[in-house]
Amino acid sequence: MPAITEKELIEDIKKADFKSVYLIYGNEDYLKKYYSSAIIKKAVTDFEDLNLHRFDSSVKVDDIIAAADAIPMMSDYSCVSVCDYNFASADETEVEKLVDLISDMPEGCVLLLRLEQLSITPSKSAKAKKVFDAVKKYGALVELNLREEADLVRMVTKRAASRSVNLQPTGARYLIRVCGSDITNLFSEVDKLCDFVGKDGIITEKEIDALAVKTPDEKAYRLINAVCARDVERVYTMLADLAAQCVDSIAIIAALSSAYVDMYRAKVAESEGKNAESIGADFGYGKNAFKLKYASQNARKMSVFTLRKALNILRETDIALKSTQLDPRLLVDKTVMQLIQLAGER
Repeated sequence: MPAITEKELIEDIKKADFKSVYLIYGNEDYLKKYYSSAIIKKAVTDFEDLNLHRFDSSVKVDDIIAAADAIPMMSDYSCVSVCDYNFASADETEVEKLVDLISDMPEGCVLLLRLEQLSITPSKSAKAKKVFDAVKKYGALVELNLREEADLVRMVTKRAASRSVNLQPTGARYLIRVCGSDITNLFSEVDKLCDFVGKDGIITEKEIDALAVKTPDEKAYRLINAVCARDVERVYTMLADLAAQCVDSIAIIAALSSAYVDMYRAKVAESEGKNAESIGADFGYGKNAFKLKYASQNARKMSVFTLRKALNILRETDIALKSTQLDPRLLVDKTVMQLIQLAGER
């Protein structure tokens, strides 16, 4: 059985027709936990204490084998759930035993291997490749990654609706932009906003601005907007807020640098007649290609040459922050003033 899609996994769960082994991985933590729990809930129909065996990263394969050999007691299946077992760095003997188990799983048992905090790339490890190949042949690989913006909009608006709160798609997109695309974090923010506006309330950008915890990228985006608008008062109010929040100066410069790199890429792409978002795949933006759309709006106000000068200034500041005893906040303030001056050049 090759890698399966999320839709195919949902069908397995609905029908309670499970493969003998699943390897669930990817960069979307919420979905990995959600579907792992759904498999367990559907597979273990009774006597969970006897039929569900949970292990963490410290497990030995012999313990997994012993649990898998246990016969289901008054349940459709037994389930062995293993979280973050690092088979890429395990002893060769342990890996071979795991591969042997995967290739000949006891009937009535579902082995669930989940990579939650651990990231394993089979192309970089012969041991990992053995396990991935075995699961691909005898079970199912399930890769769950960050969702597209449209999917996230549907999810968060549905979450709000379940609390009898009105969150329109426009507001949902704004929430995603300011809070990021991690589902666990988004749901937490939606729940907080729902508690604030109450039943039958409406979540607007005003509530999101007041209550939502912004990502570093979003803080940088807002700061860049103010810099490009040459709004000195707003810029230094934001810098004062960042200082009050004890945000590290190196992190501020790193976020600004990332934003200017986005602007530079968008500017060069458009100068070659390309849509800014279309180059997202070339630079590994993945689901975050929408950042280039926002970057292009500010990039239009500056030349390629000006953007290069800005990147050089940011690089020099980064070096100074890491190699001198100069006051970090003064370095950041000076750098931002230089960026504001550059924003006036064409």
